[in-house]
Amino acid sequence: AKNPQTQILHVDTFEHHAPLDEASLARAHFLNERRFLFEELVLGKVTPTHSLYDYLVKHGFSARSLDWHQEHPIQIDERGGNYYPLNEEQLRGGRTFHAPSHNPRGFAQVAGDYAARLAQPLSLTETNIQGSVSDRITWLKYMVEQAELLGQRGIPLRQFAWYPLFDCAGWHCLLQGDNWPRDPQGIFPCDANWNRLPTELSSYYQRLAKGGRARELPAYTFRQAHTETLRGLIPQMTWKWESPPTELCGL
Repeated sequence: AKNPQTQILHVDTFEHHAPLDEASLARAHFLNERRFLFEELVLGKVTPTHSLYDYLVKHGFSARSLDWHQEHPIQIDERGGNYYPLNEEQLRGGRTFHAPSHNPRGFAQVAGDYAARLAQPLSLTETNIQGSVSDRITWLKYMVEQAELLGQRGIPLRQFAWYPLFDCAGWHCLLQGDNWPRDPQGIFPCDANWNRLPTELSSYYQRLAKGGRARELPAYTFRQAHTETLRGLIPQMTWKWESPPTELCGL
């Protein structure tokens, strides 16, 4: 029997796929339906009328197995999702054409799809941007602002989490090989000896944890490396931009 104090948080992505031509309509529709397939399967909601029932049968699921999931649904208390610019893509000719999307809907709109489809409360379980501390502050401002928009629409997030808390190594190469330089993406950057350094970013994150709002964070201009990756999202950032302090650009 389930421990009554146990809370089950299932984590996956918050994603969206947009077609750019008629040849991509079917593929985009399939990918956007597949976003919800795991939850609906284990919750016992994949019946013969489900849009992907035939897809599962074609790819190895037996009707008996699907019946079993309907008869033995599990409980999920919370749906966590990770959001990065690459989570939104555009398709042409039925294949990925722009990833990240050049015309993304943004985190609030994409997470809203999940709120409309799933009964479970939502959480942001992972986001970050690699770069200087000033880049990370601005991405944090954007994501908190988007979370606030969700709350205004009656979809409050249960949790908001940046990953990782401090810089790590090896993620950029998926732990392959022997050369693992520091990945600059934590709330606390690390020096060459892996000492965690408090910065303006960690101070702002602490303020947010105590109830601060997105408007309290500065909007530092992104470095050139991010202007292409974020070209679709930057128009959503309608702020008064500031040049980042020099001391934050090297961390």
